[in-house]
Amino acid sequence: MTNQNNLFLEFSPSSAEQWIQQIVKDLKGENYEQKLVYTNYDGIAIKPFYAKEDVRNYSTLEPLFNHSDWDICQEIEVDDEVNANKKALHALNNGASALLFYVFNSVDLNKLLKDIQIEYIGVQFIIEGNALEFNTNLNNYISHHKLDKSKLNITLNIDPIENLVRTGQWRKSIIEDKTEFVSLIKNKANAFCINANIYHNAGASESYEIACVLAHANTYINWLIEEGIDVKETLKTIQLNIAVGPNYFFEIAKLRAYRKAFSLLFSEYSLTIDLKIHAETAFRNLTVADAYNNLLRTTSEAMAASIGGCNSLVVKPFNIIYESPTDFSERLARNIQLILKSESYFDKMADVSAGSYFIEELTEQIAKKAWTYFTEIESDGGFIKCLEKGAIQAKINEMALAQQTFFDEGKSVLVGTNKFPNTKETIKQYEDSIAWGSSSKLGKVIEPLTTIRLTAKAEHERIEQEKNN
Repeated sequence: MTNQNNLFLEFSPSSAEQWIQQIVKDLKGENYEQKLVYTNYDGIAIKPFYAKEDVRNYSTLEPLFNHSDWDICQEIEVDDEVNANKKALHALNNGASALLFYVFNSVDLNKLLKDIQIEYIGVQFIIEGNALEFNTNLNNYISHHKLDKSKLNITLNIDPIENLVRTGQWRKSIIEDKTEFVSLIKNKANAFCINANIYHNAGASESYEIACVLAHANTYINWLIEEGIDVKETLKTIQLNIAVGPNYFFEIAKLRAYRKAFSLLFSEYSLTIDLKIHAETAFRNLTVADAYNNLLRTTSEAMAASIGGCNSLVVKPFNIIYESPTDFSERLARNIQLILKSESYFDKMADVSAGSYFIEELTEQIAKKAWTYFTEIESDGGFIKCLEKGAIQAKINEMALAQQTFFDEGKSVLVGTNKFPNTKETIKQYEDSIAWGSSSKLGKVIEPLTTIRLTAKAEHERIEQEKNN
């Protein structure tokens, strides 16, 4: 009987040079680099193939994280505690394993969390209003129900810098916001959370997105140090809430590059910190026309997020940009993740892309470029100063414009919009409810980042055409 391991001995390995020779031969003498190598928005050259030679100088190709599973997270806006509680219980009974609540400081936690066993799930609270008051109410709730706070997976999220980036103004003022953030950390709240989805959805490249988040986090670390807090003893976890876009392999590499880049940042402060990544599918590439295609988009984004190592994930309902999500659309969104786990076994192996020459090289290059961008931001006065000068906004807007031009010229495709549109479908009935993006200049302190979906312009034109017909 033939030893199966010996079968491969018949095939000698091919070097990178041999591959190139074959490609040049197939191209009939055309220049290999001009024809097949392209450069992305960050100046990273992307080759048509990668070989062992591309990663031979790396010290290790070991996995960058050791968890294989992730939490299926359900987002809930809390306008009424009783209704929000019913929605939360319904989601938990139908596949969710984590909850993200948008709340005000005055929320009644006894009503909101009734019959929810928070000791067994992940819970995030994105807080409008007084976060210190909410933290006090939460601690009272935990104490009253005799729960062990150290074993709970609860995150408080206020992120004043993200509020500045998104709206152009602080939650209250820089002094009050800084005091509130520092006080939460002093009170041992798990509140070091960065809402980074704004950077991707505004059009930042993978590397520049990571650079902004590094600078964002570095600002908070320095706030704590300035207030005399021993960050080595105090900081145990940092959570990043990021958006995952449609560029599949790049997004896998982006999540892995986040871990590499933040490991380097932590080493600068001699910190040992657990980095948690909460991912959500992107807003920027969702469409109104032929909206069921959004299910395919969010599925590939969810795949990239899970392979890249997210700790929890929200899949946005396919109809979220033109109507309030329905029970049907939210069920489909959860089921995407359930299928990835129960039928595709994405939760069975940690960092499955580790060792892939392409993913490893892309991870390394994205992380290196991100660190270069980050050091440029820091040398230019730091994140807040660069925002005040408009440098961050200008860089991201430049990248967003390049992406928009690429889409408008048909070089990037969104099926149902600029490729294979359904001409029998009308979308004018959604005009008043469509989420086009955020392009108004709200800012008083800085110019906020502009977030506009790639298809917004085309949808505007299509609606006007439908009105005139």
